[in-house]
Amino acid sequence: MESGKRRFVDTSDEEIEQKRLKMSADKTIKQNIAAATIFREYLKVKKMDPGFEQYDTLKLDEVLGHFYMDVRKADGNRYKTNSLQCLRYSLNRYLKAPPYNKKIDIVNDESFSASRENFKAAMAELKRMGLGDVEHYPCIDEADRRKMYTSIYLSPNTPFGLQNKVQFDIRLYFCRRGMENMPQNDKIHVFYELTKNHRSSDKEKTSGIMPENSGSEYCPVSSFEKYVNKLNPECDKLWQRPKDQFWEEDPSWYYNIPVGEKTLGNFMSYLSKKCNLSEIRATGATVLAKNSY
Repeated sequence: MESGKRRFVDTSDEEIEQKRLKMSADKTIKQNIAAATIFREYLKVKKMDPGFEQYDTLKLDEVLGHFYMDVRKADGNRYKTNSLQCLRYSLNRYLKAPPYNKKIDIVNDESFSASRENFKAAMAELKRMGLGDVEHYPCIDEADRRKMYTSIYLSPNTPFGLQNKVQFDIRLYFCRRGMENMPQNDKIHVFYELTKNHRSSDKEKTSGIMPENSGSEYCPVSSFEKYVNKLNPECDKLWQRPKDQFWEEDPSWYYNIPVGEKTLGNFMSYLSKKCNLSEIRATGATVLAKNSY
């Protein structure tokens, strides 16, 4: 060991908070603060304590339930579903991040079941009003699929291409809608998340099966297994930022930084433009969105 260097150093609480803050991109931090500002303004208008960071779980759940139903854009118009979703995710991140470091999760915790049901009802109403963000494109045809799979943008031999391919495979074989649940997918619960939206009343039936094509470079199962093995172990999210420089034998191809919600939401449009497809398309499940499925 070099002189003057210690195996174990002393990291202050302030330094820990600064390191945690740097885990999120500046744009994400701004989104979190903006969401908190909107929620605080809502509380002031409703003559309630604006310090929601100090609310107990019961009160926060109750107030959030009303907020999801009541919130509008600055001009008084309704949010689109994607915007309302982003607002909710941003509030969740805001509460979890320094300096509050809340151990609660307003999206997934059972203690927020009431507000979660209100959120679902608000989303369903927006879809009925035609404010769902998913456009109803035809399913991707074979020619366009072949064009994508043979492009550099879906190459399983690079961090960026491998991630694109895995995300496209998931959307294709499991009929994932737009970006719903994509930002919160983690490595452990991904298969549960992939299938939980399908109900017996679905208008468009899908197999929910990712077929294995052993020996093929484009086998979706092999690509998924390779992708999971190359993920950064320090990050529990399934979608992590790809490294610009890498070696094939590197244990990890991805940074300890989640991919942003906007990037995930624009995935199909981005891929369509880069691969010069005939149309900007989405997966088969998009036809279900307007009917609240």
